[in-house]
Amino acid sequence: MPIDPVKLADISFFKGFSSADLESISKLMEEQHLDDEEILLRQAEATSGFYVLLEGELAVYRALPDLREICLARLKPGDIAGFVSLIDKRPCTATVRASEPCLVARMDSTDFDLLFGSSSSIGLRFQRALARDIVHALKLTNHRFTRAASLPSHEFNSLAHLEALSDYNSGADDQ
Repeated sequence: MPIDPVKLADISFFKGFSSADLESISKLMEEQHLDDEEILLRQAEATSGFYVLLEGELAVYRALPDLREICLARLKPGDIAGFVSLIDKRPCTATVRASEPCLVARMDSTDFDLLFGSSSSIGLRFQRALARDIVHALKLTNHRFTRAASLPSHEFNSLAHLEALSDYNSGADDQ
């Protein structure tokens, strides 16, 4: 089912997009429902889409060499996923799994590439929104590393403490 442009208007990623932009983008996206624990993206596999979380919570996991998983982030409504693999044309660097039933808006990779590569005003706004999100994620990562580095060494090496630092929306006030 296509996405209602009104749903996109409430998403921070689409801040600054006109109603006409949102109408155009909504035509490129479809709703996708995920069950609890359903995998949206799998580490080491290619993605075929760009995703915007509309409802629920997604967890981002990275498999360690010993096959344990560490939670890197928890995504809330408005957060995006899948774009890194689409931009760098490489497999996903993490697994994204539903922590509860979720609703996402999905744009297929072909439409993503056309929009991301466009020099039109809507394409430039889309690129700017992605850059804003990447900068925000980088700031959060820097904040988490700073927090982790301030822990005593015996705590820093604990997987549980690293997971405690994974709350995607904590710590950085400047979005």
